[in-house]
Formats: sequence, C-alpha cells, structure tokens
Amino acid sequence: MSERTIPGLDQTELIKPLIEVSKQFIQEEPVKTEGESYDFLSKNVKEVFKEESFPDNYQNDVKWWGNISRTELGSELPDGTKKILTMDIDLGNECSLSCPHCFRRTENADKKPLNGWLSDAEVTDYIMAAKKLGLKQIKILGRGEPFQNPNFLSFLRKMTKEEIGVSVFTKGHVIGSDKLINTYYGEQFKTDDNLTETSEMIKTGADLVEELKKLNVSILLGFNSFDQAMQEEFVGTRENEQALIKKEYVSYRDRALTLLAQAGFNEHHDGQATRLAMIAAPVKPENIDQIFDLYRWARTRNIYMLTCPTTETTREVNEEGQMEKDRQKKFKEFPQKVEDLWVNIYKWAVEKKLIPLRRFLDDGASLYPGCHVCNQTAAGFYLNLSGQVNQCPGRFDTDTVFTDDIRNINTEETEVIKIMNDEDVQKNKISKENEEYRLAKKTAQLKKVWVNSVNYKRAEGRGYNYRCAARDGHSLKAGFYRRVEGRVIKSILGSQLDNYFKTITKTLNQLESQKDIIQMNEGNIQRLKNYQNEIMLIKEAISGMMDERAASRDEMVGILGGINDQADAIKWLLNDFGDKKEIDQKLSKVVEEFKSGVDGVMRLIKNITQERTIRRIYPTPVIDDFVGPNN
Repeated sequence: MSERTIPGLDQTELIKPLIEVSKQFIQEEPVKTEGESYDFLSKNVKEVFKEESFPDNYQNDVKWWGNISRTELGSELPDGTKKILTMDIDLGNECSLSCPHCFRRTENADKKPLNGWLSDAEVTDYIMAAKKLGLKQIKILGRGEPFQNPNFLSFLRKMTKEEIGVSVFTKGHVIGSDKLINTYYGEQFKTDDNLTETSEMIKTGADLVEELKKLNVSILLGFNSFDQAMQEEFVGTRENEQALIKKEYVSYRDRALTLLAQAGFNEHHDGQATRLAMIAAPVKPENIDQIFDLYRWARTRNIYMLTCPTTETTREVNEEGQMEKDRQKKFKEFPQKVEDLWVNIYKWAVEKKLIPLRRFLDDGASLYPGCHVCNQTAAGFYLNLSGQVNQCPGRFDTDTVFTDDIRNINTEETEVIKIMNDEDVQKNKISKENEEYRLAKKTAQLKKVWVNSVNYKRAEGRGYNYRCAARDGHSLKAGFYRRVEGRVIKSILGSQLDNYFKTITKTLNQLESQKDIIQMNEGNIQRLKNYQNEIMLIKEAISGMMDERAASRDEMVGILGGINDQADAIKWLLNDFGDKKEIDQKLSKVVEEFKSGVDGVMRLIKNITQERTIRRIYPTPVIDDFVGPNN
C-alpha cells in the first residue's frame, strides 16, 4: 500500500470539515482539576537520574533541535560555500489554540502572499534543495499546529528516509486526544520497522507516538505551568468561548507527555541527546516563580527544558499595542527575577554536572538558561509559510528579513545547471518542467539568499554563542549575560571556598586533639590557622567583586594568586606528618580529604583564570556583526 499523502495540496480547505466534526467529541474527555497535573505526571513520568550528578558525558541537548557542534559550525561544501546545516520551517496553517504570545498568528510577522502560502509539496522541495547545500536537520515551528496537518506523518516519514532529522514544536493536544487522532489520522496506516505500510490503522495517540518513535523525530512540547488555569491562559482557551479545546487542553497535554515518555522518547543512551523537550516559552511574571522547579523536574527525567523571554513580534506586543509592556510595568521586579532565574538554573546545572564547569566557562550563558547555546543564526535561517526567509523566528524587520518570497528569487540558468552537476547537459535540452531542474532551481534560490545574508557572515566568523538577535537589547537588556555569568562563577567559587574552609576547620580540630601524638608544634598549627583566615578573606573579596563576567580575568587572578603557593606548603606539611606511624585512621582520612580539597580548589581556580581563552561571542545588534566581546 502507498502512504496516504496529498502532495501539493494546501490542507486549509481539507481540514475545515474535520474540525467541525471534531467539535462534538472534544467535550467527552475528562477535565483535570487544579494541581492534579503535577501529581499525575510525577507518577507516570519516572525520574531517570536520581544520583547527585549527571553522567560524565551527558549530552545537554535534544536531538535535531539545530544546535551545532564546534566542529560542524562553519563547515564547507566542496566549492567552499559554507553549509546550511539547519532550517526552521512552517508546515501547515491550522491551529485550534489562540496563544496570546504567539509570534506567528499575526500579520506583523508575514501576510499571505500573492503566490499563496507555501504548499506542503513546495516546503518539501525546498528542504530537499537545502539538503544539497548541507542540510542535516530541520525544526518545525508553524503558523499552524503541525499535528493538525493530516499530511504531517507522511512528511516525517519522508524526512527520515532522506536522513534529515526533525524536531517538532507542538502543544500536544492532538497527540493526547484519541478523538483528535481519529479526526486527523484516522484514515492512515501504521508501518513496520522498515516504514512499509501495514493494514493496521492509526486510532489512538499511543498509535501515533509508536509511529513517531520509529522516525528521526524529537518532540518539543509546549509546557508553561502545572497549574491548569495558568496553562489555559497561556494557550488562549480559558476566556475564548470559540476555542475548540477548552478545559480539556491540560489533560491532552499531560497525556501526550506521558505517552511520549512511556514510548521512550526520554530514554537515556550513553553519549546521546534526549528526544523529548518541554518548552516553557515565554517566561512571564505569572509563571516565572515556577520555571526553576519545572527545569529540575524535567532534567532529572532526561527531558530537555527550555525557557526564554518574549520577543518583540508577539501578538501581545504588536496586535494589542503596548499591552505586554504596560502589563510588565506592574511587575517592576520582573527583570531582576529573570536574571535571578538564569543564575539559579546555571548554578544547579553546573553543581549537578549537567553542564561541566569548563563548558560553562568556554561557552558562556545562553539565551536558554541551562541549555545549549544558540548558534542557529550561523548555520541556517527560517523559511516561513509565506516563502519569506528570516534570520530567525524572533524578529521580522528590514534588518532580519532576507527576502519576501523565496519563490520570486531570480537565478542564472548557468547556476542551476552547475547545481545539477551534469557536464553533458546543454541549456537548450533542459526541460524546465524536469524534476531535477526544478529542484536545482530551488537550490540556487536558497544558495543566493544564504550567501548574501547576515547569517552567512556569522558562518564565516569564529563565533559559537550567538545569544539572541530577537531579544538582546529588547526583552534582555545590555549586560544581562555578563551579569549572569559573573554571579554564577562567583557563587561556584564562593561555595567551593566555603566547603574548603570547613575542611580546614575540621583538619585543625583533629590536629589539635592529637598534636601530642604526632608531635606537631604550635607554629605549624598556627600556619594552618593563618591559611584558614586567608581563605576567608579571599572568599569575602570574591563576594565583593563586580558581577559582570565574574570580574575580569586579571582581577580574578589577582585575588586568587596567593592560594597556590600557600596550598603547596600546606600539602607538604600534611604529607610530613601523614607519614607518621602514630597518626590514627580518623586523622589520616581528614588529612587526605584536606589534600583532595586543595587539589579541587586548584583545578577550579585554573579553570576560572583561564576563562574565555577560546570563546568568541557576537554582539547585538546584528547589523554590526563582528567577532568580539559579548554585550
């Protein structure tokens, strides 16, 4: 049997009657009461990591998100062109929700062009064209909810066969409702392990998740709050009497997360990223106090957890004028709470070795706290449903829109033939209806836009952490990242020195209680006491440093410079009486702990004083792109 696909058809008209049919079913599913969501999910989505720290080679990422490694970023095609490694894509235009923060359901982002919205077939063609330019993965955003597109499963299967990974932003209501599954997928069939259709039909959310598990697909599930009322506000169903999904939404979302976890999307495989994420975006005054707990809840279950502030293109900012800005003025503490949230998440992530300290020092703070840094603006761009090509999804203005409609880009026929890679092809023998020619033309269009874009300049540079062109200087003010980094480093070092101070105190107490046995003179004990006082003074000096960038490297080196010589002298002293046969086992253990503490502090100091020896960060705004210090 062939897959049930509808190539080239704009699904808008197709699914309108399906939505009407679905209305009669939606009210039948149970409604969650307030507070039930946390208990339900905690019971059904089990912790993966119960230890005090994450595995040494833990991958702090989600598969196919578009986060590029240092070795891949800026890699080249044989002709020297920088590769397009990732793209953001729209696929479909229908959505049953009305999220007030949506950056796509507004004409400020894009208007329906004269050519009409890109059809599913056109989107697929541009993806296959981009594959010729190096594309490895795509992220589905959408004016629409992707799973409300009946062609979506067929599309995902094709991407897997083409070895292109896909990450999907979804609100989860289709996956979590068997009735909606029947509405959109009830006429489609399951596949075997070779992705060949069987005679068994998809009837439930579990069936759909089973199919998704076979594919190169990660799910990025919208999740703003455990609280039902608050979550309903975030998806626009609470006050919207026209919403097809009213108080059932949280039940659908929670069931979707449960089904995905039960299917193993958050399984931990050594050295591999997860395939499941929770997206609490944007963070607002209403839910900011819940985000840290959400982060910990998700990460201990091997679920990637991402949050970020709102952009300047949301409906709240644009369609309703200054509503969002005016509303946030009532929460004067909100900007500081955002910074505090980033600091707390990073402190926890570094402490638990989810992010190794060396990685944090090299990469710096991300737009997404506790997550992989964003470098997608140096690896690709956003092709939206109107054919518009943008720097990224967060901004739509003259600086960040690369072309209004990719379909209107003129290309030289010689470039098209060159891409076809056929030396025997003559221009007068080429049929412009030929599929190979058509695909080559789309490749030439993409390449022309790509190499002339600001993003391509970034791909040619040495940057890695690109912050956020959409938010930096807007919802995130100048100096934000430096203050976060400084506070995190100060906290880590202060905590380490505090523990070190306690170890010295414990050692002194043991030595003084047994000084007659080990024949240690008062002078040596006084040396330890002096050293203890010096550590406390250093800790106080670090606390007094400016937050930005953990103080400068020179300032940090100056403050910590005296520790190394002192520590070497103390270790020699401890080695001397550690060799004494009279020393008891308890004291011997304390001495070894102290020596280990010295080594640990030395490693930490070395890491911090070598900070940013290899990092390059692009500043804001994007128009003045160059490799330099962060904002």
